[in-house]
Amino acid sequence: MMSWLSPKDSRQRKDRRGAGEGAPGTGRVWPPAQRGRPGAQGHPLLPFAPGEMKARREAWLHRTRDVLPGMARSFAMIALGCLVMAAGYSYFLIPQRIAPGGVYGLATVVHYASRDLLGYGLPTGLVSLVFNIPLFLWGLRSLGMRFASRTVFGIILGSAFIDLLTYTVPRIGWQPEIEALDPMLACIFGGLAVGAGLGLIFRHMGSTGGTDIVGQILGRKTNITVGVWMMIVDAFVVLLAVYYFRSLSLALYAAVTIFVTGRVIDSVLEGRSHSRAVTIISEKLDPIREAILFGLSRTGTL
Repeated sequence: MMSWLSPKDSRQRKDRRGAGEGAPGTGRVWPPAQRGRPGAQGHPLLPFAPGEMKARREAWLHRTRDVLPGMARSFAMIALGCLVMAAGYSYFLIPQRIAPGGVYGLATVVHYASRDLLGYGLPTGLVSLVFNIPLFLWGLRSLGMRFASRTVFGIILGSAFIDLLTYTVPRIGWQPEIEALDPMLACIFGGLAVGAGLGLIFRHMGSTGGTDIVGQILGRKTNITVGVWMMIVDAFVVLLAVYYFRSLSLALYAAVTIFVTGRVIDSVLEGRSHSRAVTIISEKLDPIREAILFGLSRTGTL
């Protein structure tokens, strides 16, 4: 609807703009650089001076150029971690029917159950992807968007790499050797590969979904820690595998795999510690302090 201003009201509005006031009833005051007519002195409807918009755009582009290389490197390392983890499952654990908990362990059980019931084993990666979709949506609702992008990336790549490597095994002639592998060697080297891959993924703030999402959600809703919940879920999957395969030895192999995987993950995340503590007892405080601080470039408590 159009409103008409009397000459008196029009003069009052111009006076207010000249004094640095904003629109009537808004309480806004225009800064000096934005008062007056459009042009060199600024436009009264812009929230900042004309030259400031260009400076802000250049600052945003500069920040983006600084962030993109690090983000690309993180996603590349997550992809490498997914590939290493998938190799552990496809070459060592799945052929030996070792289900070390988690979504991938559950998918292993479903793979062999479908082979016995349907005559065709459902792809392990595809089954794990189907299981991860509702877990991801549950985590998205409970944990927010902060973990969404890298979790989706890890879930999709992990599932795709498992099926891709499983598909290539018989075509490169490794099927007999992999099936004849000693189960103890399979669980140890499979745990090494899975732990190294997950360590790379976790180190770069990624995720492959599964039990870590369940652990984080239930850990927030209860007084039980995330690690305990993950152990409970993994134990349930291992017991399910024992019940279906009717083999207690597979449960023991799965326990060895879980132990090796956990130790390798800790090693990748924390690295080897080279720190040493030295206790010096002496009356020559000042020379020792100068030698430590300036000679060795170290710190200490005196």
